[in-house]
Amino acid sequence: MFYPFIYCYDVPVQVLEHPADIRLRAWGHSLQSVILEVLNYTLSIMYGSEIENEVMFDFSVEFHDRVNLVPKIVNEAIFQAESTGTAGRVRRLSICPGKATAQYIGERMREGKQYGSSVVKAATYDRLVVSENPPLVEITLDI
Repeated sequence: MFYPFIYCYDVPVQVLEHPADIRLRAWGHSLQSVILEVLNYTLSIMYGSEIENEVMFDFSVEFHDRVNLVPKIVNEAIFQAESTGTAGRVRRLSICPGKATAQYIGERMREGKQYGSSVVKAATYDRLVVSENPPLVEITLDI
Protein backbone atom coordinates (compact mmCIF):
# COMPACT_ATOMS: atom_id res chain seq x y z
CA MET A 1 0.00 0.00 0.00
CA PHE A 2 1.22 3.48 -0.85
CA TYR A 3 0.54 6.61 1.11
CA PRO A 4 0.17 10.05 -0.43
CA PHE A 5 3.16 12.35 -0.18
CA ILE A 6 1.71 15.80 0.53
CA TYR A 7 4.38 18.45 0.54
CA CYS A 8 4.03 21.30 3.05
CA TYR A 9 6.01 24.44 2.35
CA ASP A 10 8.28 25.60 5.19
CA VAL A 11 9.82 28.40 3.15
CA PRO A 12 7.71 31.29 1.86
CA VAL A 13 7.28 31.26 -1.92
CA GLN A 14 5.93 34.28 -3.76
CA VAL A 15 4.64 33.71 -7.28
CA LEU A 16 4.77 36.62 -9.70
CA GLU A 17 2.87 35.56 -12.82
CA HIS A 18 3.38 36.81 -16.35
CA PRO A 19 1.66 35.64 -19.56
CA ALA A 20 4.43 33.30 -20.75
CA ASP A 21 6.28 32.58 -17.54
CA ILE A 22 6.07 32.30 -13.78
CA ARG A 23 8.53 34.15 -11.58
CA LEU A 24 9.21 32.56 -8.19
CA ARG A 25 10.75 34.27 -5.18
CA ALA A 26 11.64 31.99 -2.26
CA TRP A 27 13.56 32.73 0.92
CA GLY A 28 14.34 30.93 4.15
CA HIS A 29 16.94 29.88 6.72
CA SER A 30 19.40 28.23 4.27
CA LEU A 31 20.06 28.29 0.55
CA GLN A 32 19.66 24.51 0.41
CA SER A 33 16.13 24.68 1.88
CA VAL A 34 15.21 27.53 -0.48
CA ILE A 35 16.40 25.58 -3.55
CA LEU A 36 14.44 22.55 -2.33
CA GLU A 37 11.32 24.72 -2.08
CA VAL A 38 11.82 26.07 -5.59
CA LEU A 39 12.21 22.51 -6.90
CA ASN A 40 9.08 21.26 -5.17
CA TYR A 41 6.97 24.28 -6.00
CA THR A 42 7.94 23.86 -9.67
CA LEU A 43 7.00 20.18 -9.57
CA SER A 44 3.71 20.96 -7.79
CA ILE A 45 2.76 23.33 -10.62
CA MET A 46 3.24 20.42 -13.01
CA TYR A 47 1.84 17.54 -10.96
CA GLY A 48 -0.42 18.90 -8.22
CA SER A 49 -0.09 18.57 -4.48
CA GLU A 50 -0.84 14.91 -3.73
CA ILE A 51 1.62 12.27 -4.92
CA GLU A 52 1.88 8.59 -3.98
CA ASN A 53 5.22 7.02 -3.05
CA GLU A 54 5.77 4.39 -5.75
CA VAL A 55 9.08 5.30 -7.32
CA MET A 56 12.29 6.65 -5.82
CA PHE A 57 15.59 7.49 -7.51
CA ASP A 58 18.52 9.89 -7.24
CA PHE A 59 19.81 12.32 -9.82
CA SER A 60 22.67 14.79 -9.73
CA VAL A 61 24.07 17.81 -11.54
CA GLU A 62 27.47 19.39 -11.66
CA PHE A 63 27.76 23.16 -11.31
CA HIS A 64 30.36 25.93 -11.19
CA ASP A 65 28.69 28.30 -8.72
CA ARG A 66 25.44 28.71 -6.79
CA VAL A 67 23.87 30.84 -9.52
CA ASN A 68 24.54 28.11 -12.08
CA LEU A 69 23.21 25.41 -9.74
CA VAL A 70 19.62 26.63 -9.43
CA PRO A 71 18.48 26.48 -13.08
CA LYS A 72 20.52 23.32 -13.69
CA ILE A 73 18.92 21.36 -10.84
CA VAL A 74 15.40 22.62 -11.61
CA ASN A 75 15.79 21.71 -15.30
CA GLU A 76 17.20 18.30 -14.41
CA ALA A 77 14.24 17.62 -12.08
CA ILE A 78 11.82 18.53 -14.89
CA PHE A 79 13.76 16.32 -17.32
CA GLN A 80 13.87 13.36 -14.90
CA ALA A 81 10.14 13.61 -14.18
CA GLU A 82 9.16 13.83 -17.84
CA SER A 83 11.61 11.22 -19.15
CA THR A 84 10.68 8.64 -16.50
CA GLY A 85 6.94 9.36 -16.64
CA THR A 86 6.74 10.06 -12.92
CA ALA A 87 4.90 12.78 -11.06
CA GLY A 88 6.72 13.58 -7.87
CA ARG A 89 8.77 15.74 -5.55
CA VAL A 90 12.35 16.09 -4.45
CA ARG A 91 12.60 14.64 -0.97
CA ARG A 92 16.24 15.41 -0.20
CA LEU A 93 18.85 17.72 -1.63
CA SER A 94 22.55 17.45 -0.90
CA ILE A 95 24.87 20.21 -2.11
CA CYS A 96 28.63 19.59 -2.18
CA PRO A 97 31.28 21.68 -3.91
CA GLY A 98 30.63 21.31 -7.64
CA LYS A 99 27.89 18.68 -7.38
CA ALA A 100 24.32 18.49 -6.10
CA THR A 101 22.35 15.27 -5.63
CA ALA A 102 18.60 15.05 -5.20
CA GLN A 103 16.35 12.19 -4.15
CA TYR A 104 13.17 12.12 -6.25
CA ILE A 105 10.04 10.34 -5.03
CA GLY A 106 6.77 9.99 -6.88
CA GLU A 107 4.25 7.92 -8.76
CA ARG A 108 4.01 6.63 -12.29
CA MET A 109 1.77 8.95 -14.29
CA ARG A 110 -1.62 7.39 -14.91
CA GLU A 111 -3.81 7.97 -17.90
CA GLY A 112 -6.93 9.85 -16.90
CA LYS A 113 -5.56 11.25 -13.64
CA GLN A 114 -5.65 15.03 -13.38
CA TYR A 115 -2.23 16.47 -12.58
CA GLY A 116 -1.05 20.07 -12.14
CA SER A 117 -2.22 23.25 -13.78
CA SER A 118 0.73 24.06 -16.09
CA VAL A 119 3.57 22.47 -17.99
CA VAL A 120 6.89 24.00 -17.02
CA LYS A 121 9.23 23.87 -20.02
CA ALA A 122 12.37 25.12 -18.30
CA ALA A 123 13.93 27.29 -15.63
CA THR A 124 15.73 30.24 -17.21
CA TYR A 125 18.66 32.48 -16.35
CA ASP A 126 16.49 35.54 -17.09
CA ARG A 127 16.64 37.89 -14.07
CA LEU A 128 18.01 35.05 -11.93
CA VAL A 129 18.90 36.04 -8.36
CA VAL A 130 20.67 33.66 -5.96
CA SER A 131 21.82 34.94 -2.57
CA GLU A 132 23.31 33.05 0.36
CA ASN A 133 23.06 35.90 2.86
CA PRO A 134 20.12 36.20 3.21
CA PRO A 135 19.13 32.90 1.55
CA LEU A 136 17.01 33.96 -1.43
CA VAL A 137 16.25 32.68 -4.93
CA GLU A 138 14.34 34.48 -7.66
CA ILE A 139 13.89 32.45 -10.83
CA THR A 140 11.74 32.56 -13.96
CA LEU A 141 9.99 29.40 -15.16
CA ASP A 142 9.05 29.20 -18.85
CA ILE A 143 5.56 27.73 -19.20
